[in-house]
Amino acid sequence: MEEIGKSSTECVEQAEKVRALITSEKEMLGVTQEKFLNLDSNIKGSVDEIQSVLAITTQLETIKDTILMAVSDLSAVSEESSATNEEVFSEIAVVAQNVTQVSDNAETMNRLASELKGAVAYFK
Repeated sequence: MEEIGKSSTECVEQAEKVRALITSEKEMLGVTQEKFLNLDSNIKGSVDEIQSVLAITTQLETIKDTILMAVSDLSAVSEESSATNEEVFSEIAVVAQNVTQVSDNAETMNRLASELKGAVAYFK
């Protein structure tokens, strides 16, 4: 009987140890579950941030395209302006040449007027 009592006591002690181990494992599983939930939350937050960055990147791409189009338009306007400036300078050169001719013709007319005045004075 003593042996049965001793075995029974040992079984109870072993059961208590097993119960303690199970309780410890249960607590560790709870901690692990909490850490996984925290990790899951952090991953979801990271995914949200990545989506936000992606949206901003898309907006920046659109802005970049708009800027490139504006630069292209400015380049075209600059080329047109340059061509117009060349035409204006060419026309200015023609006008300057015409002004020079008018000036020369005016001098010639003045000279002829003086000669005519002299000729008329001779007949008076």
